[in-house]
Amino acid sequence: MVTKRSPARVLMKVLGALALVAGVAFLIMRTAKSARSEPYTLPPEALGSWSLSIETASAPNDPVIVLRPPRALSQALFDQTFKRAMESMRAPDTQGIALALQGELAGRLTPDELLQLARRAGLESDAPTARCVGHRHLPEPDTREQAFFAIFDSPAFVTFRKELGARLGPGFDAGFVSPVMFIGIVETSMSRWQPLHTDPAADCLAPIVSAGR
Repeated sequence: MVTKRSPARVLMKVLGALALVAGVAFLIMRTAKSARSEPYTLPPEALGSWSLSIETASAPNDPVIVLRPPRALSQALFDQTFKRAMESMRAPDTQGIALALQGELAGRLTPDELLQLARRAGLESDAPTARCVGHRHLPEPDTREQAFFAIFDSPAFVTFRKELGARLGPGFDAGFVSPVMFIGIVETSMSRWQPLHTDPAADCLAPIVSAGR
């Protein structure tokens, strides 16, 4: 004799199964979020000297002068971001902090003048301090396009931008460029993100610390 199950019992079993699936999904998402918020660690060799570089720029948002980090720093951040994000990403063509863009300068200062201004501001002698790793993605329908970047604290960067403004006049916006370094981009191009104005309170995923701290 076949016993018929009541609709209520069937419904309860279905709801129980759905609750179990939802609970497992929640735990997976919470674990992933927790892993992504763990501090990024920089090895001792990543704390070396930074260097100034003049770049060939064609588009208005292309950087003209860049503060380049030790290779170990950009490599460490890229490797850790790649492992956490589980995304197929690539490193940017120009690695470093963009100090000024082509459209801001419009050829009004020579490369030598820019380098002198940057050195006088202390950009080569006073290395920026890594603050956190940030992440953004574009809105619908381009949510797959993403950028991961490191946000820095740099008094020398602020000084350079202010002195650059004093040279170029009132039309120059010292806050137009933030002290950030792109780590990796996903299914996108750098031109979609430059310049990047950051808000650490909203953009930061995880802090960056030095090994041993």
